[in-house]
Amino acid sequence: MDKLLKIKQIGNFNEYILQEEKTKKTYRLVLEFYGLKPEVNDILMLNEKLLDPKSEWATYFYVFEELKKPEANLAEVDLAEIIIKDKKHILKRVYG
Repeated sequence: MDKLLKIKQIGNFNEYILQEEKTKKTYRLVLEFYGLKPEVNDILMLNEKLLDPKSEWATYFYVFEELKKPEANLAEVDLAEIIIKDKKHILKRVYG
């Protein structure tokens, strides 16, 4: 299941402060987006496994790139979405 996160702050070294829309829980992650430049108030949807410190998938540094064409062998945890200035982009996790 994906969590809807609003970018609240972007700090030094790509440190993103994200806030879950429903619960207002805050997450601090280092994120890099190849070819995209998110800004404060943009929306990121990540698989909850990437945010759960107990999950084998979780780290605190992720790199994403835009998915240009469908890839059959991608797991759900490897996909994310970001809405930048009202335009939705499908992302694939390439690191982290």
